[in-house]
Amino acid sequence: RAMTASTSAQQNVAVGANALDANTTGDNHVAVGYGALGSNTTGGDNVAVGLNALTSNTTAIGGVALGHKALQNNTTAKYNVAIGYQTQTTLLLFVKYCYQTHQSLQTMALVHTH
Repeated sequence: RAMTASTSAQQNVAVGANALDANTTGDNHVAVGYGALGSNTTGGDNVAVGLNALTSNTTAIGGVALGHKALQNNTTAKYNVAIGYQTQTTLLLFVKYCYQTHQSLQTMALVHTH
């Protein structure tokens, strides 16, 4: 089962067991894979594809996590992009947008640890 706690959330896609399972009012999500965005409650505009991708996210917005356990420990940090296997711990690509003015990319940092 997926998206079991939804109350008034709109424009969401959840495929996989426990995907978007805690989401109540968060809108505009795509969650594909077991546990993808599983803890999200009110955050919006996130994309999570892969087993436990963005699984701990609760209120963060604008995140993109593609890969097995990508950004799995992120809870409230906004506008993060992680691509690849377990990118929370091995490769982090942070992309920060100027959300209020919708301007182009402001900050980009690439960190790689072993």
